[in-house]
Amino acid sequence: MNLNTLYLSGFILVFAGLAILVAGSVGSPNTSAAVVVFVGPVPLVIGSGPYGSQLALISLVASVAIILLTYLWLRGRRAVRHAESEIR
Repeated sequence: MNLNTLYLSGFILVFAGLAILVAGSVGSPNTSAAVVVFVGPVPLVIGSGPYGSQLALISLVASVAIILLTYLWLRGRRAVRHAESEIR
C-alpha cells in the first residue's frame, strides 16, 4: 500500500464520519454534535444542538492537546537523535 492510497483513505474516512454526524444531528432536535477540522494552522469549529458549543470547545481543547503532545514527542525524538549523533 503506497502513501497516497493511505492519505486518500484517511480523507475519505474523515469526511464520511463528518457526513454521518451531520445526518444524525439533523434528524432529532435533542442531538448535539461538534466538529473540529484543522486547515493548516487554522481550526474550523462547527457545533450544533443544545450542547454544541460545549462539545466544540472540548473538541478544540482535545485537538490542541493532541497536537501539542505530538510536537513535544517529536521534539524529544529529535533531541535523542541529535545526542546519539554527537556521541558517535
